[in-house]
Amino acid sequence: MGEVVLAVAPIAFVIQDEEIANYCSGCALPIQDQKNICKTCGFCYFCETCRQGDHFNVHQESGECNFLRNRKSISGTLFLRCLIQMLHFQKKNPTSTIKVGEVRDSWADVLKLQCDVSNPAMLQQCLSIVQMAESIGLKPPSTTDGISISLLELVARIFVNGHEIFHPKPIGFGLNPSGAIVNHSCRPNVVFFHDIRGRLSFRSLEDIPKNEEICTSYIDVYQHVAKRRFLLNKQYGFVCQCQRCQDDSSRHPISDAENMLSGIKCQSCQFILNVTSRDKGAHPLELECRQCHSRMEHQSSCEDRIESLQEEAVSQNRSGNHAGALGTLVKALSSGSTLHPHHSLNFSTYQCMSVVAAELGKFDVAIRFIEKQIACLQDLAKFGISTRANVASKMRELALAIQD
Repeated sequence: MGEVVLAVAPIAFVIQDEEIANYCSGCALPIQDQKNICKTCGFCYFCETCRQGDHFNVHQESGECNFLRNRKSISGTLFLRCLIQMLHFQKKNPTSTIKVGEVRDSWADVLKLQCDVSNPAMLQQCLSIVQMAESIGLKPPSTTDGISISLLELVARIFVNGHEIFHPKPIGFGLNPSGAIVNHSCRPNVVFFHDIRGRLSFRSLEDIPKNEEICTSYIDVYQHVAKRRFLLNKQYGFVCQCQRCQDDSSRHPISDAENMLSGIKCQSCQFILNVTSRDKGAHPLELECRQCHSRMEHQSSCEDRIESLQEEAVSQNRSGNHAGALGTLVKALSSGSTLHPHHSLNFSTYQCMSVVAAELGKFDVAIRFIEKQIACLQDLAKFGISTRANVASKMRELALAIQD
């Protein structure tokens, strides 16, 4: 347990628009010297090591540098920059290799990726990127193997298979083909993370028997089954049929684990209500108290308010307004008092609070909310859910390390 079982180098890797001045476009490490900006485009920063290496050469040779040089703002260019690097990769046409413990993909590996964009909103986003690409003269790649591919199909592969890069907030985006084919499970046996240069690595959450498939989770597994399926269908276009989802959806009444993740306090006796039905957005519609047996229709305004406040706080934090983000999250905590203390929305508020508090240098507050997350994970682990108790213990070690 805890070993890296797969590591995949990116074929394209870019820093988020709003973070491009804060992190190296070569290795994704924080920029220490603001003088290390690309003097040609005036947007991308590189540390001393990457400035002398291949990553700076890719920035210039791919056309990314020339594209940015002609713009007044970098806003809205993330996927287009990724596409530019992707087309540059195709021109080099490297072969697949496994070198020093990591997989390095070929163009053939890119072509194997899914590119289904049946989701109308996602399709519209892809078409918008294609229009931008065509406006700057980008064309579909020419091939020698008789396989043609459109710009739309390439952009769709980026949308469907790309990964956000966290540090610990989202700071970049990469495409790692062999990592993208790892299937999803709401009870995963590996977790993915990014190390330097956008490499996607998978670390085991448990001892994995020989020939057993490795599965990761595409979403936060600390959510009830209806919400997990709603998010996966919305973002990836499939209804999850993993064993955990099948078990959770077939139990009536719902399990204690499900009730913890979505529980709401009874207005009469403050006991946690059972959710008996949900709307299409996975919000509770009808609830029954297991203590006083009162039934009630639930208005989703509480959950909607918390989600809205969390989104507002993330936006504030990204723009550098950390104090404002902290104040917004305090409001989210107040709204969450009507929910189970370990409700999935409270858990995500605890996550946001720990990150924002650390940004403000309030490490005692950050530790307190990390400990709240640990308590949630330990409770979930009691039900045999994929987030193991030993993962929670590792978080505790991290909290103690920060405290020291």
